[in-house]
Amino acid sequence: MALTDHRWVGKALAQKTISALHLLPLYHQGQQWAGRLRNFHPNARIEYAGKLASEVGLVRLAGARVAEIGTGWVPVIPMGLHLLGVASIESFDLSRHLRPGLTLRAASLLAECIPDLARRAGADPGTLRARAAALAAAPTLEALLEAMKFTYHAPADFSQSRIAPQSIDIVYSNLVLEHVTPSALRGILRESRRVLRPDGRCWHTVDYTDHYSHTLRGLSPLNFMRYGRRFWDALGQNDILYQNRLRRSDYVRAFEESGFEIESVRDFALPPAAAREVHADFAHYSTGDLRCGSSRFVLKPAQATPARA
Repeated sequence: MALTDHRWVGKALAQKTISALHLLPLYHQGQQWAGRLRNFHPNARIEYAGKLASEVGLVRLAGARVAEIGTGWVPVIPMGLHLLGVASIESFDLSRHLRPGLTLRAASLLAECIPDLARRAGADPGTLRARAAALAAAPTLEALLEAMKFTYHAPADFSQSRIAPQSIDIVYSNLVLEHVTPSALRGILRESRRVLRPDGRCWHTVDYTDHYSHTLRGLSPLNFMRYGRRFWDALGQNDILYQNRLRRSDYVRAFEESGFEIESVRDFALPPAAAREVHADFAHYSTGDLRCGSSRFVLKPAQATPARA
């Protein structure tokens, strides 16, 4: 397979080298010093807490017990959900990514995010400000997480969470499921179904685009669909940026097979030109499936079909 646009190759090889040499801690520090975490502000992520509240229902958050899949560097969405009234959050990360200093700094800046969060969620700004002030006053990471009723599980696999059955009101992930293998996705969904209350909800934001296109200007958002599986697995995949290349239809099938119904979904389409030059390995996908750039799903447990007499 000829390389249509080779710029992503250097980045992929660098990430493979970093992973092979066990230099991930150094990579993480570099992201904080000079990469995307430099000058990090919670307004870069707080919108997702507002979107979750709007799409799942703000009333559903009051006193809710929540499970988060993929903590990441700074738990901004959990902070937002705390401000919106959730009772507790169990957060799971395969690797320990949470940055204490950045997390404390984000808490100190939450007051600047209140107008946006209140608008998106339909919440009372005064209540949000009072809760934000309490978090900003936390002197240590431990005190902050305790104030949020936030339990950090890392390294830990959510598919083996050990959470009590039917004890969680909301399970969510944000820009995480596109980075897990198909088998891991099934494990995550099975565990979600097990721990979720019968009237609970799942909320998942999934980005179907090539993440190399996020930083390489002009690279097609479907660049990674131009290459066959063997080629991409050998060159494009690495532990820092694994991309499963699943499409919307694959997730819908996985949700349904795991016992969920789609209560609502918001899809965001790519330009028509993005779906051109797709490798034969992906020729079975419809043009609409290929052009779907991202989705936000709200899932609910499927109701058992009554047996016929």
